[in-house]
Amino acid sequence: MKFVRCFLVFLALCYALPVTVHAADNEKESVYERVMRTGTLRCGYYPWPPFFEVDLNTGNVGGMMAEISKAVGDILDIDVEFVQMSALGYQVTELEKGIYDAFCVDSYYVFSSIKYLDYSTPEFYAPVFVYVRADDDRFQSNADLNKADVSFVGIDGDISVTMVEHSFPDAKIVTLPANSDGAQIMMNVTTRKADAAIIDPGIVEVFNRTNIPGLKRLDLDAPVATYPIGISVLKGEVKLLNMLNGAISALQNTNSIEPILKRYDPAGEALYPVAKPYTVPGQ
Repeated sequence: MKFVRCFLVFLALCYALPVTVHAADNEKESVYERVMRTGTLRCGYYPWPPFFEVDLNTGNVGGMMAEISKAVGDILDIDVEFVQMSALGYQVTELEKGIYDAFCVDSYYVFSSIKYLDYSTPEFYAPVFVYVRADDDRFQSNADLNKADVSFVGIDGDISVTMVEHSFPDAKIVTLPANSDGAQIMMNVTTRKADAAIIDPGIVEVFNRTNIPGLKRLDLDAPVATYPIGISVLKGEVKLLNMLNGAISALQNTNSIEPILKRYDPAGEALYPVAKPYTVPGQ
């Protein structure tokens, strides 16, 4: 009888175990709940002037997107902590691992990421253009570049590669490791290791200040792509996304984002503000 009782207890534990594990899974804290509990949004970023910049002496994180992210935090009355991404294109993996809660300078730069991420309401739009050496007169327009003897340079996991494959399929691509930065793209062009690159005007302007003659833009009024820039979260983090969207909407409707854009892009050539979703009667 003692054996029978032990066997019945064993069976009962076996049947109970899956229920217990399932209940534990259901109680897993969401990212939204963690942000609300800690009062802190851990914001992933990648150094890419003027979007995000790091002071090498102090380690302080600044730049346009740092300002906007802090403004989002102020609206929500939560702190924003900046956590650097390990390499370009790693936001899906690092969001899944919980290294940060949201990636605070994102768009569908790599189309495959759309399956895994949800994107916030746009904070603004950013165009990317084709750039060549300033003293290179071989190319007059983007159409001159879709040839087998033309080479682009780009970073793995970045639009600098994605958009070449999409818009210039006949050209060659020289790829750099995912942990490379924008300066390395531009140096490859100026040192003639590649003919062209697809990149955003803001970082080129910073590069050209100290690298003469630098790069020039082809087809001044024809960006290769124009991306909505905002914040990404893991697919399904609906509460977190809704909260961030509410804060971004509040910033837009209190005219808090456009002054930041104007400070970093006075000419209005590199950053496009979001059009107002309403019209004023009589105007």
